[in-house]
Amino acid sequence: MNPKPKKDGRFKMRLLVRGDTKPDSWSVGPIDSPVASMDSIRTLVFSGELSDEAETIATIDVKNAFRQSVNFSPDEEPRYVAYKAHKQADLRVFKLLGSLYGSKDAAMQWFNTLSPFLQSIGFQQGQNDKALFYNPKTKVRIAGWVDDLVVRGPKRHIKAVFQQLSQRFQLKPPQYLDEESEIYFVGMRLRQMYKQGVKWYSIDQERDILAFLDDAGVHAARGVSAPMPNKNLISADTTPLSSQKQSQYRFMIGSLQYFVCGTQWHLAHCVARLGQFNSAATKGAKKQLQWNGVFKILT
Repeated sequence: MNPKPKKDGRFKMRLLVRGDTKPDSWSVGPIDSPVASMDSIRTLVFSGELSDEAETIATIDVKNAFRQSVNFSPDEEPRYVAYKAHKQADLRVFKLLGSLYGSKDAAMQWFNTLSPFLQSIGFQQGQNDKALFYNPKTKVRIAGWVDDLVVRGPKRHIKAVFQQLSQRFQLKPPQYLDEESEIYFVGMRLRQMYKQGVKWYSIDQERDILAFLDDAGVHAARGVSAPMPNKNLISADTTPLSSQKQSQYRFMIGSLQYFVCGTQWHLAHCVARLGQFNSAATKGAKKQLQWNGVFKILT
């Protein structure tokens, strides 16, 4: 059971299958789904307009996408899942028709459903980034991140694409970017503004960065001249961290790597150095992380 917090404070509970117990023989081909790179997302947002009409940016989310994937082929090996409501309950066994959340190849099964559909309605798939799609007729561009899509093009054509998608998939209401309404995509905030009559776009990760710093207990800090002003601190104390603190260290480095890929490129070098301690974090590495630059730069 996986509790997922919703915006209104409630939790959505979802049963997950144990993908780690899945036999390897059930996987046919690659299991890792392509997702749009951060470079592709930034290019889609910041590139010039391709259409003669005014363009807009919108996002849309597919409801329970993995359950809307195409069913397994009859030629594939049959797949089964067992469920037991509680210790005293009877064990129930079901034959799977398609992917469920938790399956190793669920994301790939979904991509293999969405990609052919987009191509069937006039989109061409990117050659370098397989999660990018472009319609040469309408000039609409789509970047996909599993079940989240960010779309750019003339608004009337975007609405037409959403209408076509809704005829095949269950969708959440789309969000359109304008001066009054900012939108979020994979944790990044997209904003639109006008400066001297010219339309500008911006991307930031402020919400996630502030939440990350709050979880780390960092609320204010003195300014520093560089992300790692004292490079020797990282090796000053080689005492290993406890198992729990090692896990916390890896979590913080993972979050920082995500921020670096998105908007915080200036932290790339020091985060890479700190990441070298992921397998055996020390007190010196943690002190370097928290109190000698990286966190202070983010605040």
